[in-house]
Amino acid sequence: MKRFDLELRVLLALVVVNGVAEASIVPLLPSIRDDLGMTPVQAGLVLSATTIAMLVVAMPVGVAANRFGTRVPLVIAASLIPIALLGQALADSLPLLIGARLLFGLSFGIIWVIAPARAAAGGRGASGTGPMIAASGLGWLIGPVVAGGVADVAGWRIASLVLAACALPLVPLIARYAEPRRTGERLERVRLGAALGLVRRNRAIAGAALVSALLGVVGGVSGLLLPLALAGNGLSAGGIGLAFGISAAVWIAAAALVGRLRASAVHLRGVGIAVAVLAGAWLLPAFGLSTFALLAFLLVSTGCRSAINALNFAVGVRASSGDTAPAVIGVMNLAWAVMALSTPLLAGLADGSAGVRAAFAVTGLAAAAVAVLLLAPRGRPATAPLAERIGAA
Repeated sequence: MKRFDLELRVLLALVVVNGVAEASIVPLLPSIRDDLGMTPVQAGLVLSATTIAMLVVAMPVGVAANRFGTRVPLVIAASLIPIALLGQALADSLPLLIGARLLFGLSFGIIWVIAPARAAAGGRGASGTGPMIAASGLGWLIGPVVAGGVADVAGWRIASLVLAACALPLVPLIARYAEPRRTGERLERVRLGAALGLVRRNRAIAGAALVSALLGVVGGVSGLLLPLALAGNGLSAGGIGLAFGISAAVWIAAAALVGRLRASAVHLRGVGIAVAVLAGAWLLPAFGLSTFALLAFLLVSTGCRSAINALNFAVGVRASSGDTAPAVIGVMNLAWAVMALSTPLLAGLADGSAGVRAAFAVTGLAAAAVAVLLLAPRGRPATAPLAERIGAA
């Protein structure tokens, strides 16, 4: 097996473990809340810690990886997962728990800046990012089941310890097989301001960043309003969990299909078509909050979000030069984190059936506007090569 193929498999393993650790907090949170006496606002802060960390580290990690390579950051990210889970297991106060989740958020930020860039490298494109997005869905499928099952038997602290122990062997694996910086290799330097400047200088990168922001919006709104609306229709916690479990399988299948696309099919207009379908899905609950409409929305929108993620990362990497890809992914993740952190607060203002339907409608219209922008005819392409435009910035 070629080392390049082996590196992708190791990256996929890292993404799966990261997804397991990220999703495991969901079934554990009620027990943690009761044990530590947290208020609903404090519980929300625990969940938001990962996004806050991404907001802080996305750009610095992208620029640093561009300058110094990706192996050391990936080893750090792999090491932080068991450390964070151990800290979570030992936390006896809210500040310690939030500290542990921030450590995990740092790992999450490093992985989701570097892994898409490495997965799409070497011309793999969507054949790398598709399996990567599918791997994240697999983590979300496994994490809640394992964490919840162990917690039911032995408590949430033991569940956290078990997950930490399972994540530990990943560290030497990443250290051995992550792509090293080659001897004598000179990486193109990108400063923070120049990386941000790529958004206005390159149409594909600007479109990818805009789509990342939209994904933050739709994830934040649906993550808050959809479970509440299903519960309002009388669906039990088990029923809601089953629905989201099925949607995770849809996520994996959609990303796997994208991974089989030819390179010629991966472009910004393709992302725009997927965003247009996503916008249509958001109109289903806008017209009615029946359980059937909500479940149909969940499945269709999940499939679209998975495909959009896989395509969008591939487009962003393809639009950059090979060395600047981590910085570009950093810009995209910064856009996602800003919206993912702010939109649940705005969605929480929706009151009653009419307010919830209006929130779904507004989000669908926002997605439709992004689709129109992505599918609009192109202007005259820039003629200067990307490296030259970076230097000018």
